[in-house]
Amino acid sequence: MILGTTFTGCSLFSNKGTTVTGDQATTSTVSATPGLDATQSEVLGRLTGDWSIVSVNNKTLVVDEDQPYLIFEPEKGQFYASNGCNIINGDYSLLANGNIQFSNVISSRMACPVQWYHDAISQVLNDGVTVKIKSYNQGNESYLDIISTSGSKLMTLRRHNMEMINGKWLVTQIGDLHVSNPEVNLFFDIPELKVHGNTGCNYFNGEILIDTQVPSSISFSQMAVTLSMCPDSETEMAMLVALEETHTYRLQGSSLYFLNSQGKVVMKLHRE
Repeated sequence: MILGTTFTGCSLFSNKGTTVTGDQATTSTVSATPGLDATQSEVLGRLTGDWSIVSVNNKTLVVDEDQPYLIFEPEKGQFYASNGCNIINGDYSLLANGNIQFSNVISSRMACPVQWYHDAISQVLNDGVTVKIKSYNQGNESYLDIISTSGSKLMTLRRHNMEMINGKWLVTQIGDLHVSNPEVNLFFDIPELKVHGNTGCNYFNGEILIDTQVPSSISFSQMAVTLSMCPDSETEMAMLVALEETHTYRLQGSSLYFLNSQGKVVMKLHRE
């Protein structure tokens, strides 16, 4: 495929966790505890996944880069995290009452510009700390509150459930333009954060970006398009502009909506 015209977007995607290695520290592998009861299994299911830390001690984080995150690995009984500066690794145990306890915690010791939440996050993810969790959904996303045993909210985490849009979608409307051509489509590869599709004439591909501070965030970058002459250039141009303007998404049943930064629907798609 010969790739031609490109357009890019600007956004922030949270970095994957980095295990502390080398001279910094090492972690031991711990097998998941067998024979979990119903309460523990339910808690384990709620913890699983990659979480962005969006508030600490009821204060919302406003971060330009290095978004703090927390990732649980239930198959190992381990977690790894970032407080926005240093990488934190450790083990966690599921207690009989459904609480979780952190242990064997280690951290890198990089010198960073001090932010108020660095120490607060590290204090929560510390040896011997026991916490309760509360999970809930809002829109397309899952939230996890980490609460002290005395009832104080310590952190709120958010997980983008982007896997729900994985696969092929047909474009049915772009702005006010109705689309009936089944060749106008998008295919999302969420695990690889890639997108490709067809404008009804030309093929395109690019990258999916997620702003960890924006609920239901999605945008596209590094989009490359083939350069065939198109009899329906209006649809192609409208589609490329809509993809460039996309800021968030909304999933309703078998329909997917892309919205711009003002909340206006710029594209509607239907699951094939």
